[in-house]
Amino acid sequence: MADRAVDGALGDIRPGLSSRISGFSKPIVAAVEGWCLGAGNELLMCADLVVAGRGARFGQPETNLGIIPGAGGTAVLPRLIGREASMRMVLLGDPVTAEMARALGLIGQVVDDGEALETALTTASRIAGRTPLAMRQAKAMIRAADDLPLAGHLATERQAFSTLLGTDDKREGVRAFLENGRRYGKGDRRRLLGRHS
Repeated sequence: MADRAVDGALGDIRPGLSSRISGFSKPIVAAVEGWCLGAGNELLMCADLVVAGRGARFGQPETNLGIIPGAGGTAVLPRLIGREASMRMVLLGDPVTAEMARALGLIGQVVDDGEALETALTTASRIAGRTPLAMRQAKAMIRAADDLPLAGHLATERQAFSTLLGTDDKREGVRAFLENGRRYGKGDRRRLLGRHS
């Protein structure tokens, strides 16, 4: 960073790599232990689910160096945690604790130190055991909320939902659900489906 000038910054491949990571069709689960600052925090924002050890710290301290974040710290961060919290993280450059990051919505889960990777892998395994088409569409639709107006998003969501109705994954999922539902009484099945009698 000490030798970086304008030309080198404009040619930096990292923002493009971050875009490719966040645009990856499969859900991404991140694990964080220790410090997650600057470009590391911006990389974290590319993930879909984040697990952090209790001792982890998150921040965008670039203004302490006379620069600003350059890969999402002023563009993506406010969409995740809001304007006021982003202003505090970027303008003051102070790190936040894992608990504070969770409260702000930057991360989703805090575990004991040393357990973040194992927990993230368990979460990723659960996702991997679900139907791939549904996981990809769910991720795409949730990510689209940042960019699409509500009416357009609802229409796109309905189209994706309708498309999935014709898949083998849906047929198998409903068959398995109904088969498992037979183990329960009628009222229990209604509750499982979210229906009220």
